Amino acid sequence: MLLLLFLAGLGFTVWGIAASLWDAAQDNSSGNDTLVAETGDRAPIPTGPEWAKIVAAQKAAEAEDARLEQGSNFNSPEAGETEANPVSMWKMRGTVYDLLSLEPLPGCALYFVDDVSKSQAQAVTDSRGRYQVIRPSLEKRGYAVAIAKPGYAAAYLNPGTEGVAEMSLAHRRELAQELSRARAEPSVVQPYDGTALETDFYLAPKR
Repeated sequence: MLLLLFLAGLGFTVWGIAASLWDAAQDNSSGNDTLVAETGDRAPIPTGPEWAKIVAAQKAAEAEDARLEQGSNFNSPEAGETEANPVSMWKMRGTVYDLLSLEPLPGCALYFVDDVSKSQAQAVTDSRGRYQVIRPSLEKRGYAVAIAKPGYAAAYLNPGTEGVAEMSLAHRRELAQELSRARAEPSVVQPYDGTALETDFYLAPKR
């Protein structure tokens, strides 16, 4: 009888210990689940230098977005307008031709004039009719070009005219007659970067 009571008490004690261990295991498991859930849902909040870097990067991104949005609203420059050229010196060169014979003209005097400051520079074509000049860059304007050559009209063919060499002689003669009677209106040349601007001119012989 005493043996049975002892065994019953021992079994009750073992059952109590097992129940306690089971509850503890459940509590630990629940705590781990909560920890995982919190870790997955909430990122660590950065502090110190790390937070300063994030704020700086965000501000830089916002500033770039604002700049791009503002730039998209700018209107295109009006005719004759250009942005300020960062190049300090302009290089201009080319060849002067006889409009009728299409031969290069040596000894032509070219004057590059700034209509605002009234400063000017002169270049003379060599034996191959070539000229070259270097002048200070101008803001939102170019140099007006006047050409003088004994026996030739002061007015010259617009340097933007294309296909002059392919024109018939009769057509070129008509142009030469018009230029002989026309008032000289200097064309304006304006480089846009440090690359030399190549501009050819055609002079009309006086008849």
